[in-house]
Amino acid sequence: RNITASALFLAAAFFTTSASALDSSNTPVVVTPLASKTTTASGQPITLPQKNVEVQVSAYQIAPGTTLPVHKHPFPRYAYVEQGTLKVTNVETGAANTYK
Repeated sequence: RNITASALFLAAAFFTTSASALDSSNTPVVVTPLASKTTTASGQPITLPQKNVEVQVSAYQIAPGTTLPVHKHPFPRYAYVEQGTLKVTNVETGAANTYK
């Protein structure tokens, strides 16, 4: 329960409305929400597992022009594109999204 409660608290902290706070040096910290979603880009509902909650954060460097093989993820994936563009196509529906 503590892990689930912590995960929910973390999610709530990331997806609250814009707010200001102070860090330990009394310097203002501005929080700007980047996203608030209830479904993935392919329309799957975002749900939390009932046990064994784990959050992973990874950095990917993908060379320009690279095409990854068709694949599926067993869980929702989130991406923040720092540079360039990323095009994701759902091969079942043909729907494509481009992220910058």
